[in-house]
Order: sequence, then C-alpha cells, then structure tokens
Amino acid sequence: MTRGNKPAEKRYAIGADIGGSHLSSAIIDLDTGNIAGDITNTSLDNSASAPEILYTLATNINETMQKAKEARIRGVGLAFPGPFDYIHGISAIHGVGKFQNIFGLDVRTTLRHMLKLPEETDLRFTNDATAFAMGEAIYGAAKGSRMTVILTLGTGVGSAFISDGKIIKEGHGIPENGWVYDMPFEEGTVDEAFSTRWICRRYMELSGTEANGAKEIAERYTDCEKARQVFIEFGQRLGRFILQITAGFHADTVVLGGNISNAWPLFRTEIQKCIADAGSPVKVCQAAMPGCAAISGAAALFRQ
Repeated sequence: MTRGNKPAEKRYAIGADIGGSHLSSAIIDLDTGNIAGDITNTSLDNSASAPEILYTLATNINETMQKAKEARIRGVGLAFPGPFDYIHGISAIHGVGKFQNIFGLDVRTTLRHMLKLPEETDLRFTNDATAFAMGEAIYGAAKGSRMTVILTLGTGVGSAFISDGKIIKEGHGIPENGWVYDMPFEEGTVDEAFSTRWICRRYMELSGTEANGAKEIAERYTDCEKARQVFIEFGQRLGRFILQITAGFHADTVVLGGNISNAWPLFRTEIQKCIADAGSPVKVCQAAMPGCAAISGAAALFRQ
C-alpha cells in the first residue's frame, strides 16, 4: 500500500507473440503475468509484402490497446523470430523462408508511426524463444527458481539458460549462445534426438508404420505397444540428457515446452525415474503457460 493506504497503481504492458502464421497480443499485469481481458489473435501471412505484414501487426496491437480503457500501458513488447536486431528493432530475417519482405526494415519506427504512440510509450523487442523462457521463469512453472533450463521440443529443440531471472548465454556448463540443439548426443545431435523427427523415425523402426507427427503417435499410446515403447525410450533418453546439462549449470528446475511437451504424461515417469536414480535434486516439469508464456515474457521487458 502507498501513503494514505491508497492501493499501488497496477502496472500493465502489452505483449505480442509473432509466429510464422499467427500473431497474438494481450494486456499483461506485470506483477502477476496474468492477462487483463483476453488475447487478440490474428492470422499472419509471413510471405506477404512489408506493408501488409506491418498493417497486420499494427491492427492487432491497436485492437489490444483499445481494450486498455483507463489502464496506463507502459509499453509494447514484441516477441519476434530471429535473426533480428532486437536492440534497434530492425529485421535481419533473410534466407529462412519467412518474413523475407521485411528484411532491413526498421519495424520499431514504422510501428510507432502506425500506432501513433505517445513519446513515453516504448516499443521493445526480444527473441520469441527468449520471451517464452522468460514468461515461464518469471510467472510460470519456474517461478521462484534460481537456476533454470527451458527446453522447447518440437520440429527442433530450443533452449534457454536462466540465472536469477536473467537469460545467460555463456559460462560454466552453458553451450555457446545457450543453444543445445547442435550438441552431440548418442550418434547424432540433440536436435535429432529429441525432435518430432526422432519420434516418427523410431516409431517407423518399431512398427513399420509411418506417422504424421508426434501427436498422432501419442494418440495411439493407449492401444499400441510400439507407441508406448517410443515414449518410454524418449523419456529415458531425455532424462539422461537433462542430467548432462544440469550437472554443469547446476540448474534446480527444467521446464519443457513445445508441441512434444503436450505428451508430457506419456514420458514423465521415465524422466523422473532417471533423475531419481541419479540422486539429482533437479525438478523437471511441463510448461505452465504454453499458450501465453511468450506474450507475458514479451510484456515483461517493461517490468523494470
């Protein structure tokens, strides 16, 4: 409470998560990470022209700003895929098959003009994976953790190492840039070992049947012994890898996100057994806010 028992003013910012085919934004309570109101969702064509992409961004964010009513918005944080000059708000995306037409564009200045933002309302940018990690670290499954590793498991493996609420990219036990995807694991790399590709390939090896993604194999779990075997092996191997990366970094919490984490109940037991058998105190859990962690993490750029 402030002087005279007047409640402290609520702190809000807008967070926006820009994906390859969608854009989501919301007003975030910076103290709790909760969404004030609802999420504004918009389809996004990443191959569109620069004016079309910027118009879509501005329209979505403006719709969210209109929901603020009397609330004072500290700024707008945008979680953008890389490569991107996050400090200056300039796109460096090139040669990756998406957002090609905004290469070299000063997104910050252009959006400020389109949104007609007052001078005191800033636009800040961060990497989309970093925003997800910070959302989970500050508000989600890793809240209260001192040393955290975030792993996103899907078509590839994303990662972030967090110490006392800050992303760190170098130091003892941390791979270059905090990226684990190209680390060696067994006969290949981490990206090959814990992505959708491995799950589908292993299922094909065991069953002789092709599957269209990890979700399809997970749906066969109850009735298919081969599907169960795939997730048992996945959990055992992921448990060993978690022990490997947490030994050097001394993480107390590992949070799993990404599409494969939706199957967490199918491989959780194997991971936890591996961790317990090794006598490790590390806590491994599923992301607590998969649908809005990146939005909250982007808004958290305005916590200070």
